Amino acid sequence: MEILIHVDSLVSRLCGRQKITSGTQLRKSRFFVSVPCEEGTLLYHTLTGELRLLAKNETLEQYKSELTAAWYYVPHNWDEVGYARRLRSILSAVSMQGKDKTAFVILPTTDCNARCYYCFEHGVKHLTMTAKTAKDVAEYIIRSYTGKHVNIHWFGGEPLYNKEAIDIICESLREHEVDFSSRMTSNAYYLDAKTSLRAKNEWHLKQVQITLDGTEKIYNRIKSYRDQDDNPFKRVLANIEGALDAGLQVVARLNMDAGNADDLFALVDQLGGRFRDRAGFSAIVIILREVAGKICRFATEQDAINRYNALNKKIQEYGFNIEIPELSGKLVVNKCIADNDSAEVILPDGSIAKCEHVNCADTVGSIYNEEYDEKKILAWKEPAHFSECEECALLPRCGMLKRCEWVKNGCSATTRVTTMQLLEKQILESYNKWKTKNNKYY
Repeated sequence: MEILIHVDSLVSRLCGRQKITSGTQLRKSRFFVSVPCEEGTLLYHTLTGELRLLAKNETLEQYKSELTAAWYYVPHNWDEVGYARRLRSILSAVSMQGKDKTAFVILPTTDCNARCYYCFEHGVKHLTMTAKTAKDVAEYIIRSYTGKHVNIHWFGGEPLYNKEAIDIICESLREHEVDFSSRMTSNAYYLDAKTSLRAKNEWHLKQVQITLDGTEKIYNRIKSYRDQDDNPFKRVLANIEGALDAGLQVVARLNMDAGNADDLFALVDQLGGRFRDRAGFSAIVIILREVAGKICRFATEQDAINRYNALNKKIQEYGFNIEIPELSGKLVVNKCIADNDSAEVILPDGSIAKCEHVNCADTVGSIYNEEYDEKKILAWKEPAHFSECEECALLPRCGMLKRCEWVKNGCSATTRVTTMQLLEKQILESYNKWKTKNNKYY
C-alpha cells in the first residue's frame, strides 16, 4: 500500500493517530471512499484528506490495523459526524484568522437585458452603479490591498449592461498597481470582439461563463431579450468566437431542466461543430432547482441524474469537459463567499453582502463606513443540517449553508450523486498526476 496524498499537517496535529483499545468493535468510517483504478483501489478519507493506493494483490484486512490508525475504520458507536463538524469548526476559525480581503464579487448593475424564466433575481430592485460609486469601490479595494493577488468576479444582473463602472474600477486599480485578475458571469449579448479585447487587456479578464439554454429557437425563447436584434443566438455564438480569439477562456453553462434537456444534446452537437478544436472552450451542466419556482421538473431525481450523466458524456466526447482539479490534501472549510472572510460581494450602491444571490436589502456593511454586522456575518456561516448528512461521506467537504437558497428545500439526491461523481473524478485525477510525477507504471 502506498500513500499518494498525506494528511494535511494541521489536520494531522488535531486528529493524530487513532488509538483503539483491544477488542473494540470496528466499522468502516462513513468518510471512507473507495474508487477502482487500473492498479487496484484508491482509498480516500474525506475528513483527513489522505489518499492511498491498495494494489490488486493487497487486501483491506491485511492493512486493517494501519488503516484504523489512519481513521478509515472507527469504533462502531462513535459519533464521527459530530467529530467532523467540530473539526471543521476549529479549522474554519484557524484558517480565517487575519484573512486579507483578496476576492470581490462586484455587481455593476442588478438590471439585465434577458428575462429567463428560471432567474433567481425575479423581484430584485434594479440598481446601477454610478461613476462616483465605481471610483469609491476602487478606493475601497485599494485600501484593503496588502500586496496579495486580488480576484474580481463581475456579476449581475448583466455586468456588461454597465461597462463604464468596470472601466473606472479597473483603470483605478491599474493606476495604483494593484495585482488583480477578473472573471465574469454574462449572457455575452454585449460581449462583442472589441469588448473582449478590452476586457482581456484592461479588465485583466481571464474567463467568462456564458449561459446557453438550448439551440436557436429554445435559446431565443428562454432569454427573451428586451433589446434583441434579429437573432440573439447567432450573435452570442459569434461573441463566443470573438472571446476565444481574444484569448479568453469561455465556459458555456448549460442550465438544464425537463423542458430543455433533449434540446441541450442538439446544442452540444452544434457547439462541437463550431468549437471542437478551439482552445479555451469548455462546458458544464447545471441541473436547475426550484429557486424562482418556475422550472420544469424531471419525473424523478434519477431521471435528472441520467440526463445529466448522458449530457456530460457527450460534452466529454467533444473535449469540452472542464479541467478537474486534483485533491490538495487539505480539508477545505469554506467553499462559498458567504463563509469566507477574505471575500465580499459589493452591490451597485456600495453596500456589502455575503452572497451574490440575495436581495440587495440583505447587507452586512458598506464600503463607506467599513462597519460590519457581525451577527449577520456569523449567520451566513451557519452550516446546513439535514437528515441525509448523518450517512453522507461528503459531509467533511460539504459547503452547504443554512441560508443558501440552493438548499432551502433540502439536500437533493441529485446534488449528492453529482457531487460524489466529481469527487471520484478528482481522486482519479490525483492518482494520474501521482503516477506521472513518480514515473509509475510506465
